[in-house]
Amino acid sequence: MIIAVQHDHFILSQAIDIKVNGVLDSINQIKQVTGRVDMNILEIRGHVVHIKDGVSQQQIQMQKAQDDDLSEKLSQRVGDTGCWFLESEQFQQWVDGSVTSSCLWCPGNPGVGKTILASIIINYLQSLDHKKKTLILSS
Repeated sequence: MIIAVQHDHFILSQAIDIKVNGVLDSINQIKQVTGRVDMNILEIRGHVVHIKDGVSQQQIQMQKAQDDDLSEKLSQRVGDTGCWFLESEQFQQWVDGSVTSSCLWCPGNPGVGKTILASIIINYLQSLDHKKKTLILSS
């Protein structure tokens, strides 16, 4: 009887060892996978930082190009060109928000000065503390 109990104990111990070793193997596999995931996350974060830096540089370059283009268009302005528009009642109402539309429509034929007028308007709006408005130009 004692020998039978010892034998059962031995068999159960072996089964427990096999199960424990299986659990330990699973834990090691999980650690390896987790380590690879951690490495991938670090690599992805590096890529994200690189992409953000690239996007920031592109945004800066685009803004500079737009500022340069605006400056060039403003330099083509002759005298008080566009003041009549800035002083018009319709424009002033649009600026102060007393009109229901946030869109100011300025149609005109090609070459009549819409771009110059737009640069004058942008320059004027940038000098104000009001909310930004939407400007749509049509050719």
